[in-house]
Amino acid sequence: MSNRKRSLRKRDKKKRLIKYKSKLRIHNNNKGHLKRTKHFHENVKKALNYIEVFSRENLTNYEILVLAKGLKFIPSPDVKYIKQNLLRDFDELGRKMRCKYHFSDKTNADTNHPFRIKSGFKPSLANNTIENYLFATKMEICRLKINKVRNNLSKHERAALKTLRSNNNIIIKKADKNSSTVVLDKNLYIKQTLNFLNNSICYEQIHEFNTNKISETIQKMIKQLHKKEYIDDITYKYLANNANIRVGRLYMLPKIHKINHEDREKIKTNKDFLKNIDIPGRPIVSLCNSPIEKIGQFIDHFLKPVVSQLWTYTQDTTSFINKIEQIRAPDDIIMCTFDITSMYNSLTHDEILQAVDRAWYKICRNKHEIPLPPKKDFLRILQFILCNNEFEFNNLIFRQTCGIPMGAPMSPSLADLRMFEIITNILDIFPFKDNLALLSIYRDDGFILFNSTCCGGPGYASPLSAMRSGARETLVYIPCIIPPSRRNVEPNYLVTVDVDPKSPTYCKVPYFEDGERGGVGVVQHIQ
Repeated sequence: MSNRKRSLRKRDKKKRLIKYKSKLRIHNNNKGHLKRTKHFHENVKKALNYIEVFSRENLTNYEILVLAKGLKFIPSPDVKYIKQNLLRDFDELGRKMRCKYHFSDKTNADTNHPFRIKSGFKPSLANNTIENYLFATKMEICRLKINKVRNNLSKHERAALKTLRSNNNIIIKKADKNSSTVVLDKNLYIKQTLNFLNNSICYEQIHEFNTNKISETIQKMIKQLHKKEYIDDITYKYLANNANIRVGRLYMLPKIHKINHEDREKIKTNKDFLKNIDIPGRPIVSLCNSPIEKIGQFIDHFLKPVVSQLWTYTQDTTSFINKIEQIRAPDDIIMCTFDITSMYNSLTHDEILQAVDRAWYKICRNKHEIPLPPKKDFLRILQFILCNNEFEFNNLIFRQTCGIPMGAPMSPSLADLRMFEIITNILDIFPFKDNLALLSIYRDDGFILFNSTCCGGPGYASPLSAMRSGARETLVYIPCIIPPSRRNVEPNYLVTVDVDPKSPTYCKVPYFEDGERGGVGVVQHIQ
């Protein structure tokens, strides 16, 4: 074979190889693109499980991905000002170290005062050891190289975040009972909230703000108590600091769990069906920087120790789990839960004041870091707070005439105090009081364990029906679960609660309905 033919064959082979590599590169790129596209759509599908859309606006896939991250998600910051912020924080650390040295040889009894205002005091230089350390450390921070932070949002997600912020047709809120993010039509949200405020007997619309008048009245009451030495100087300075006050603001947390699944599916296919849906909400009044915020904290400071000492008190989920773990339940245990409907709005001002009056001896019995005002002045301040809870919504001003605002500092303690009285009155006439193994209450939810099946529905329902507290109770009987794996080892060990009859650990427990024993699992409403 001639050299020419060899060179031609070599050239053709090289061309075929280049063409093959080009096709392979295109194929791999297309394959990677298809894989990324499939992965992207899978992520969007998963993200839809964490958001609920009740809006006519069509969200893009990137907007859905951003919303699914949750309202507490923090985008990675810009590295441009990281070093300046770091140096500013270090200067604050140096100030605190100098203050510690400056006051090291003095006894300050007010260090743990609950209402101390940060003074921002800048002492003179400390000793050489502290100053040398601060100077050397600051020089090291100045020479520190700040690496670029990896962005936790893509450029498309960043753009979607800006689009959501500038969209004035939607309202984004957290769901009431879970961590889902809810997207609502702004007009629908405003309309349903105004209907709630106008149709409720707990709120009235007023024509002008009384913020300055309320603040001046509170300042007069505080000043009088300070003159009589019922309020110390530090507390007075804290309560008298009323700069930048503003009226409270109301917002609603949508109760999407009360919307049935069929209506949700109809909304996904037909946006016009939204007008047929009434989305209930939980009203929250934000009182930050309002005239009654600080005085409410002052009242709550004396109520909290009393509430935490109640034998039915449950602080949080961890506290409830600790109570459950200490229970050794027999096989015939009965579990019962109850819920107080609209507890915060159902409690009247008079019964709240009377409950605090009856609990005054408990308040006096506790030790407080600050002086306790006389009962007459304490109740007068509390009554003024309850009667002057003003807030604005959609540029309209409202006042709460009944109940306590959900969002005020003292509201949880007041509600717990009054509900404890109601439950105590029920137990006084409860025929099976001795059979109670556990009674745990958290705000408007209660959990009861009965030791045997000889007690339950009728005996508990009749006292609830007889009580006239202004609130409605919902009674739910739940069968208990004792897993077979633990039953052989510890026969009386209670692990969990499950109402699913298909569960392999399901254990039937009789319930009471209309005074007779029946099947398993009943929900009984008592008006």
